[in-house]
Amino acid sequence: MSCQTSPGPLATPLSQSDRSVIPLCAPDTNECMDQTMAHEALLEAHIQPKSVFVEISIQKLKKGGHNLPVPGPVNFFQGELTSGENGKFRKTIESLQWRPFWSIFDPRGFAERSFIDPHEFNRTNYELLYKGNEPMLGRPCWVYQVKPKKHSKGWHFRGTIWVSQQDRTIVRAVGAFHPMRKIHRSTLVEDHWFCFDS
Repeated sequence: MSCQTSPGPLATPLSQSDRSVIPLCAPDTNECMDQTMAHEALLEAHIQPKSVFVEISIQKLKKGGHNLPVPGPVNFFQGELTSGENGKFRKTIESLQWRPFWSIFDPRGFAERSFIDPHEFNRTNYELLYKGNEPMLGRPCWVYQVKPKKHSKGWHFRGTIWVSQQDRTIVRAVGAFHPMRKIHRSTLVEDHWFCFDS
């Protein structure tokens, strides 16, 4: 399952006036972790009211030899996503290889993974462990292991993030999450983790 998002016509980059000067800090300090989380909240506040262009691919796995999963047919969707409690996904293209889909899955649950945890990404709820430096997408980055401090039925992330040393933007996130919405109507989300690479 993969989901790619890019700014739609209403989503503009942060203006220079929206960006605060980031003071220098050591990556393994609370100060740097707070800066990273604050910057993520700023980006979220800027992007969430706007719409984004989304591509969603979901591949069904079938049982192969020795009961091992083998790739099956793929459902593909393109459209415009508006976030928030009453967010909508407006399809522009779809390619269905297996049914049903819309009656079972809520595509907003996949597309809203644009952020680590829009409601609770702070050091009260998460523990960040600095793991070293690694370039990502042409930027020098700090690598942090992230895990929730408490159990929750929604929006908790566990995995690894790459943070730009220059402006504390999270450049990449790889891990698993409990979704905000019931992605599948008959599945209790608190019983499952959904993996993603964003």
